[in-house]
Formats: sequence, structure tokens, C-alpha cells
Amino acid sequence: MKKIYLLALAVCTSVAGFAQYKMSPAAIGKKMPRENAVASTPDYNADRNTIWSNDFSTCSDWIIQNANTDAGLGQYIDGINFQCGTEVPSGPASIAGIASPTADNGFMMVDSDAFGGEAPGVWVENCWFQSAQPIDITGQTALSLRFYTQYRMWDNGSSDGNEYCLVEISTDGVTWPDPTTYEVSDNNTPNTYRYELWPEMQTQDPVNNPTLKVFNISEAIAAPGDQIWLRFRWKGYWGYAWMVDDIEIFQTPDNDLTLGKTWVGQIVTAYEYHAVPIVEAENSEVSFGAEVSNFGAIDQSATLTISINGNDYVVTENIPAGVTDTLWTEPFQLPLDPNNYEVTYSLPDDAFNEGNTGINNIEVTDIIYGHNNDFDPLSQRGFNEDLEVAMGNLYTISAETTAGGAYVLIGSGSDEGVLCQANLYEVLTNVQDVALVASSAEFSVTAQMMDDGDNGIYTPIAFEELVTLEAGKSYILQITRFESTDRLFIWSNLDDDDLGTVCYGPFGTNDAVNNYVGWSFTPSVRLILGEVTIGVDELAAGDIAEANIFPNPVVDNATITFNLANSNKVSTIVRDITGRVVSTKEFGTLPNGNNRVEFNVENFSAGVYTVSLVAGSSVVTKEIVVR
Repeated sequence: MKKIYLLALAVCTSVAGFAQYKMSPAAIGKKMPRENAVASTPDYNADRNTIWSNDFSTCSDWIIQNANTDAGLGQYIDGINFQCGTEVPSGPASIAGIASPTADNGFMMVDSDAFGGEAPGVWVENCWFQSAQPIDITGQTALSLRFYTQYRMWDNGSSDGNEYCLVEISTDGVTWPDPTTYEVSDNNTPNTYRYELWPEMQTQDPVNNPTLKVFNISEAIAAPGDQIWLRFRWKGYWGYAWMVDDIEIFQTPDNDLTLGKTWVGQIVTAYEYHAVPIVEAENSEVSFGAEVSNFGAIDQSATLTISINGNDYVVTENIPAGVTDTLWTEPFQLPLDPNNYEVTYSLPDDAFNEGNTGINNIEVTDIIYGHNNDFDPLSQRGFNEDLEVAMGNLYTISAETTAGGAYVLIGSGSDEGVLCQANLYEVLTNVQDVALVASSAEFSVTAQMMDDGDNGIYTPIAFEELVTLEAGKSYILQITRFESTDRLFIWSNLDDDDLGTVCYGPFGTNDAVNNYVGWSFTPSVRLILGEVTIGVDELAAGDIAEANIFPNPVVDNATITFNLANSNKVSTIVRDITGRVVSTKEFGTLPNGNNRVEFNVENFSAGVYTVSLVAGSSVVTKEIVVR
């Protein structure tokens, strides 16, 4: 049996400039904030023939309006508008400001979330900004519009087409597409044009920050006149925020292929893994892929070459003009030698020789299975609500194996003493229908477990017993933080929807618990396929000995006597027979040796309860009867 020891913890490459972030309310029907990675921006200052550009350093270049006030359409809410400047989103569940090349000069933003936080209710938002002066396109034959953007969809959580980010063009500055329609196909106003940024986007889908968007707008040249006006329009219900910066109109080249997001480790069911244990590498084939956009004027044959460990994997596909497609290699087997492997992506050089290369990485390990990528930007993700909540990942198993615990990168923003547990669930019919198959002992986070982002040292958390995982089944591994005002932070990849899962609960009717797959970030919660020989109670001082509760049964006040091996923070958590937390109490830092604390049960209904005494990383649970 392979084992993992505390002294053998891996030290990963450090990443500078991490952001610490705290989540806001964890409840169904509410949005969850996220901190966006500042993606590395390619050098887009290629030798283009630029016809017109604007970086929002002069806000008077733009007219800001909304459908209610300026178009007299009462079905839309008044009061929400775009704003020009450097202010970043500030709503209760805001996203990060755009990381465009000239963000410091100013950008355009509609902060739907901030507006919704001030005026909760049911409404439709519809607003825009448009160029104040005409853009001269005299003598042009083929034009493209490009700009940087940052956005996240909410659409009231229903993914039913409530939100639209649109670019619209007028050839006279007066006539525009109908503001009461949103689909590109709905625009039948002569000499006007409409483009949608994310027609296939679903709730919570992430986008890189910033994202480069390019549209071929050559059709507008054929209209009467030699001028055009631009309009960027938002329609939605209490979304997050949409930002736009660095707009450019340039002559469209024939050939312009650009590499977008890359994927590694499409194992079994298109799930991306960055750490693959040998048992999975032996029994699964993988495919690597990448987004490729054709920003050129003509259809192009794109040949994508993906290289790993000295081997090239090539895929060729025809991509029509103006289309983004995902290209995947044929399945192949990963190297079976434990190591971290750099993966390179390349497209042929074209008109601009930009965005034609990319780099990713995948690690083959002895027994660690992980989705998160320690070499990408990370952020500390956490919860600040009192609810019981959890973060984790979904794992599909190719060959029967065993699991001994979790491998977690706990953030330094966590509160010492926050009570947690690792839980492994088998997925039954779907991710909402799961069965608990393994758990660790309850543990409290200590300073020794926390990582500030410079060391990349994971904490191993052992299940109470080794569990067998069946081939072909999927499992959710989560770190649960029990109801508490204490905070738990876990380092996570950003802008990543590849199997990060979040469990919010209990909430809703009958204390329902929901799992969300692909929640825009991937927490560093890895599965250990093997035995964990050290438990979390051995990671720090604070062991509890000789704990007793009296009187038992109890009517009003109960006393707990106990012995501490070392001075530590002490608290109690009382749960009813269903496991619901009914009382918590903190007693501060108590000295080593014999101690006693009291708690009151006068407001409890008669019945059986459990009392957990928490000191450092140690938890002792006793049963009491209340009369």
C-alpha cells in the first residue's frame, strides 16, 4: 500500500501576487462573488492598419443612456447606467476590475450587481454607451472591431437568456437596432447591425480577465455613407458587471488565427486534471485541446500542434471566418514516470504573428489526484456566512483503487480553530444525488496547516478508514466548514470552470444541500489514492484529555471538565439529533492543564444532543440528554 507522510509534503512553485478574497452570502438564489485572475496579456501591438481606436481616457467621447429615460421604454428600470472611469465593480457579489492594457486610463462598466444591491426587486435592466462622434471608414473594404472585456453571467440564476452583452452599429448615428429585441436574428432595422458577445454562455460561466473579442464588421461598409457609430448595450436582471476597454477598428487581414484557452487531461469524460496518479494514467487515455479563433476574412485550415515529453500531437480543422472552435487531439496515454510535464501549443504564423503559442502543464504523481494547477494564478477562496458550507472537486475513477484522504492547500486568511471535516461522496444519478462513503475526523485548522501562498505546502487529512473506489464511478471530495463565524480559506485557481465544485447549505426547503459543478474556480482540494498515515490531530498541539460533562441528564447549566496538553483556544458546538448546530460558544485561550467551562441549555427542547469540545486541532464529542 502506498502511503503519504507529513514529512514528504510536496513543495510547489511559488506564485507571487496572490489576492485574498472573502465570499459573501452562501444561499440559493444569491450570487457568489469571485476574484478574477489577471491573465497574462499577449502582445497585441502588431503591425495592424488601425482605422480608429479609443482607450476611454476621455469619457466625453461617449454618450451614456438607458432605455427607460432616453428611449421612453417604461418596461425597463430607470437608474442603472454604464459609468466611465477607473472605479471597479462594488456590488455585494462583485467581480474584479478589467485587467486590460490601459485600465489605468479608464474603462466603461455597468455595475448591475451594485445597482441590484441598492434596489432589490424584479426588473429588466437595459442600458448602453455609444460613440459621440462618427467613425470615418471612407475607402475601406474589410474591417474588424476588437476590444478587451470582462464579464460574468448571472441572469437570475436560470440561464434562460435573460442577459445580453451586445455590440450594435448605426450608419447614421440616429437609427439603431430595436432596443426591445436582443437576438442577432431579431435585428431587422435597415443599415444597423448587431453582434452578441456570448450567445452560448450559461449562469456562472467564467471568462478570462481580460478577454479579447473580435468581430468582422465588413457588412457595415456596404451601407450608405462612409461613417459608422458604435453602441455597447447591456440587458439583464441583476447581473454581475460588464466592462469594456481599448476598442479598435482595423483592416481585416485574410489570415488571423489566435489561440485561446488551453486544456490538459481530458480523462474519460472531458474533465481537466493537472495532477494525475499513475493508476489513472495507466488505465486512461487523455486528449489535450485549445480554443482557436479565426479573426481573418477568409476560412482557414488551422493546424494545432501540442507537445509533451518530446512527443507531438497534431490536429487540423477548417475554421470559418469569424468562428471560434475547440480542437482536440486524438486520445493518447500520459507518461508513466512521476514528473511535472510542460505542455506547449502552437499554431502557424499568420498575418499578425500574435496569439499563436501557449503553455500549460500536467503532473503525473504517485497517488495524488487533482484538478487545480499550482502553476496558474491562485486566490484564497472562502466563506463568511454562518451556514455550513463546503468546497471541493469532482473525481472520476477509471480503475478500482482506494482513497485514504484529502490533500488541501489551506489559506493563511483562515481563522485558527475553525472546525472542518473532509467528506467523500459517491455520485449517484447526478451531483445533487450523492451518498457519503468516507469522512475524516472533525478537525480545527491551526497555524501550522495554513499556507501564505509562498510555500505551496498541502495538509494531508486522513479519512477515518480506507475506502474502495469503483471503476467508472464519480466521487465528490469536499472540505466542509461547519456553521460558524470563523472563516476557512482554500487556495484556488481562478477563471476555471473545469470541475471545481461548491456545496452551499443547508438552505432552501427541508435544509436542501446543492452541489454546483464548474463554479468559475477550482479549489486546491486533491484526492489521495492510498493510505494517509498521519491524522490532522497530530499536526498541532492542543490535545484534549479526560473530558467529561456533568450533570447528565441536564436541566439548565452543564459543566465540561477537561485537560489541555497545551494552551489553546477553546470552544463548544452543540448539535441536535439531526446534526443541526443549535449553539456555539467561545471561551478564548485557556492554559494547559485542568480546565472547566459551562454552557446553558435552558432554551433547548428536551432530547438528545451532542457537544463537541474544540481545542486547537483536537475535537472531543460527548452526548448529553436535556430534560
